[in-house]
Amino acid sequence: MNVTEELRLSCDATEKTKQEIVNYIWEWLNGLWTPDGKTIPTSTSYLRFWDTERSQFVDLSLLIDTDENPDAPLLAISQGVIVKKDFAAGGFLSSNQGALALGSGLDDFDDVPKLWLIHSELPARHNIEERTDIPSTPVVGQAFVYTGQTQGNWVQNHLYRWTGILWSDLGHKTEWDWTFDTLHLTKFDGSTPAHMHLGKLTATGGAKLNAVAIGKDEYGDIPYEYESIQLNPSHNLRFCFGTNERMVLSNAGRLELSVQGSSGGLKIGDDVSLYKQSAAVLRIASNVIMDGPSFTIDHSVDNPTINLKKGGAERIMIGHDGSQTYFSARTGNLFINTVQGDIVLQPTGNNVLIGAAGVGRNLLPWTVNYGNIGSNTQYWGSGWFNYLRYKNLSIFDALDDLALVKQYTTKSIVEDDVEREVVDLETLPIVKADGADFVDSGKLGGFLLGCVKKLVLRVEKLEAELKNLEN
Repeated sequence: MNVTEELRLSCDATEKTKQEIVNYIWEWLNGLWTPDGKTIPTSTSYLRFWDTERSQFVDLSLLIDTDENPDAPLLAISQGVIVKKDFAAGGFLSSNQGALALGSGLDDFDDVPKLWLIHSELPARHNIEERTDIPSTPVVGQAFVYTGQTQGNWVQNHLYRWTGILWSDLGHKTEWDWTFDTLHLTKFDGSTPAHMHLGKLTATGGAKLNAVAIGKDEYGDIPYEYESIQLNPSHNLRFCFGTNERMVLSNAGRLELSVQGSSGGLKIGDDVSLYKQSAAVLRIASNVIMDGPSFTIDHSVDNPTINLKKGGAERIMIGHDGSQTYFSARTGNLFINTVQGDIVLQPTGNNVLIGAAGVGRNLLPWTVNYGNIGSNTQYWGSGWFNYLRYKNLSIFDALDDLALVKQYTTKSIVEDDVEREVVDLETLPIVKADGADFVDSGKLGGFLLGCVKKLVLRVEKLEAELKNLEN
C-alpha cells in the first residue's frame, strides 16, 4: 500500500478517568498484581497486530483521559514497545511500575549511563520579550520584561506574568537568569523533595545537604571550598547519636561537649583526656606541658586561684583575695629550688613581708649553722631588729683588750653623698669578719665584754689596793 499524503483510520475513543487508566498498567491489591489478565479497553474501532503463531496480539486504539485533557486523545498500545533509535517526548514521561533501566555506550563503547540535562544552558527567562509597553490582549501565563520608565506599579526591568486577572510582578529580570542545570527528585506533588538511596555518591562540584554545604562555597567565597564544610553564618554544626546531642561547633568557633564525666569530653591518644568533672570543674588526665610563654586566668567576677591537689587533698594554692596575692602550702614544707641562678623577690612596692596578722612566723635556714643573709660583695643596706641574738661570742682573754681599744683610729668615708667618720678596721683587726672588710658582731660583742671584764678586774684591784692602804 502506497500512501502519498495521509492515511486516516476513522474510529471513536474510549473515555476513562486518569485513575482507571493507571489501574490497567499498575495496581497492587492485597499484595496481588491486578493488571495480569487485563487489557487496555479499545473502542469499536482499533488496529490489531495478530501473532498467528502464538495467537497473541497488540492493539492500537484511542483513549481519552477525562481528568487531564478530554479533548486530546491518547494512543494506547496494549503491549510493550521497542524503539531501536532515539525516543523523544514533548511532555510527561512516566514509568508507573517504577523502574528506569539505563544501559551504556550511547556514542562509544565506554560511554557511561547518564541523565542528560539538555536545557542546562537555558536561563529561566529564555525567549521572553522585553518591551516598553504593556501587552493589550494577554493570555494566562504570558510573560514579558518591562523596560519602560518606572511609574506606579510598573518597575523598569522587572518581569511580569499575566494571571488572568492582573499582571504579577516577579521581581528584577536578573533574578530569573538561573539555568536549568539542577536535577530535582520530588514526591508525587512535583515539588516536595523526595528521598534517594545510593551506594556511593561522587559530587565533583560539591554538595548541599539541607543547609550544610560540603566541598562548595554556598554562603560566600572561601579559598578552599573543595575541602571545606560551610554552614549558614547563623547556624551551628551539631553532632547527634540517636536523639542525644553530643557535640556542637558553634558559629562563633566554640566547641561544646555536653556530656559530663570521663565518658565525655576530649580524648587525645590513649592516656590524655579533658572533660567536665562537675559543675564548672574541668579535669585533665595525665600530664600537661605548656610551651607558650604565659598562662593567664582572667575572671570578670570571682578572684582567680590555682589549687594543686593530691588525692583530693589540697597541697598548694596560688590566688588573689581582691587586694593581695598569696602562695600557700597547705601541708608540709614549701620548697623553692633553682638548679641554676638565684631566687629573686622583686616587689613593685617597698617591702617583702613574712608572716601573717596576729601569727608569729619564722625565717629559718635549711639546717643549723647553714647559709648567710647577704655576702661580703652583696650586702644589705641596714638591718632593723627588736632583738638581735647570737649563738656564740668570741673571747679574747689572752689579749690586752684595753690596749687594743686605745690603738684604733678613725677614717672618713662617703656613703649616699654623706661624709661619715668611722673606725678604721685595719687598726682594730680583732673585730673583723674572716676574709671580709666587715665587723663580726660576735667578735665585737666578745671584745667589748672582754674590755668590761678588764675594767672590772682593774677596779677590783684598785679597791683591794686602797683597802690595804687604809689598813
